[in-house]
Amino acid sequence: MDLFDTVMAKKTLEPLEAAKVINALKSTILEELNAGRDFTIYGFGTFKVVETPARKYRDLQTGEILTTKPMKKVKFIPSKALKDKVR
Repeated sequence: MDLFDTVMAKKTLEPLEAAKVINALKSTILEELNAGRDFTIYGFGTFKVVETPARKYRDLQTGEILTTKPMKKVKFIPSKALKDKVR
């Protein structure tokens, strides 16, 4: 079940309003992460961008040593309140 279906099941918003809220949240999170800032939803958690360094690995077929490119990944850190509710 996706976020939209979950919100609609609670019957707290009209479908169009729910879609607008979810889309606004997604676009805001993306804008903040692309700008290099963390995005925190209090009581839920924090989204942040972390950079992974380049690393070396061996191609198993050729034996050649190759290097990956440095990458950016999104990391989610749950809040204490969320962790407590899940436990």
